[in-house]
Amino acid sequence: MSSQSYFFYNFNGRLLIGGSNAVNDTINYVPPSPPVLTFSNPQGSDVNAGASITGGISYNIYTFRSTAVTYSFTYTVTRPTTINVLVVGGGGSGANNAGGGGGAGAVVFAKIRLPSGSNKTITINVGKGGLSVPGSTSYGNIGKNTSISFPANPELNIIAGGGGPGTGVGTAAGAFPTLNIGGSGGGSCWNSTPNPANTMPSSTANITYYGNAGGIGYNTGTTISSGGGGAGATGVNLISTSTKSSDGGDGILCTLDGIKDYLSYGTYYWGGGGGGGSSGYLGGNGGKGGGGGGTSQGGASGNQGLNDTYNLASGTGTSASSATGGGSGINGTGGGGGGAWQASGTFSGAGGDGIVIIAFPSGTPPA
Repeated sequence: MSSQSYFFYNFNGRLLIGGSNAVNDTINYVPPSPPVLTFSNPQGSDVNAGASITGGISYNIYTFRSTAVTYSFTYTVTRPTTINVLVVGGGGSGANNAGGGGGAGAVVFAKIRLPSGSNKTITINVGKGGLSVPGSTSYGNIGKNTSISFPANPELNIIAGGGGPGTGVGTAAGAFPTLNIGGSGGGSCWNSTPNPANTMPSSTANITYYGNAGGIGYNTGTTISSGGGGAGATGVNLISTSTKSSDGGDGILCTLDGIKDYLSYGTYYWGGGGGGGSSGYLGGNGGKGGGGGGTSQGGASGNQGLNDTYNLASGTGTSASSATGGGSGINGTGGGGGGAWQASGTFSGAGGDGIVIIAFPSGTPPA
């Protein structure tokens, strides 16, 4: 009887077999070499590293949060390898003067196929949320873009656009960067122009972009403003019977393998819009995904919108404060900042910083 060895190996999450049919075969498992990641920038120590398992496949998870550095690191893969990447732009800030909530940064889900090679570079820049604005300033600030780049393979580059600014009494629609990279629109006041989402790049089978328009304000006799758009929903439009500023649009849950099973990330929303501000009625709540609550002139804490609690659910966080202004978006979510009503010494909510999370398959074979 002949004998033949088979070799099993894990190719990008699939168990493949090498060899030919034979009798009395000897089965040998040859584990592949996992991707090697080497951080080459001095700030690499602030990268959070962990591990997860999805569908029997093990992943190494790397989280990048700092907006103060450009991350640069090298990787080595001995075979083409697919990595899963979550990219979130910085959220826009809310406006003052019965201001609308800021729009969330764009959220991008990507499955990136890395060609084999040694010492190839990846660079990452995390977008900062838009800065808050004081007093009667009727225009928030745009969030900064978040990017991940592959110098040897620029066709793989991804940019998640920053969120748009909220607008207050009498202002025109918020201007966006000219790049075609997405980002949700900020909320508007009753006599300001609605703020659309920036034009989204075309999604593909492996890369999907998320962002939505801000809500439309309405004059009900009391100045109230709408919430900013979120990655998963538009800001809520106001109508003639509205008795509060509208909530920010909700963000979206991450469905990428590896990331969704790391810590509680699969239950988190990313990219919630900021709630609208008001001159008399209740401020709007921040959307799921780190959106800040809007504030009201009413003064009592019950009249203030609720900040989202670390992208778990809208309306479960602490209330924004009429004494200090709109609630800020949560850093690491790209949430929009809440709008403020107008007062000396008060500020709108700042946008939340963006984030990049990468899941590298570690080479562990399916169970």
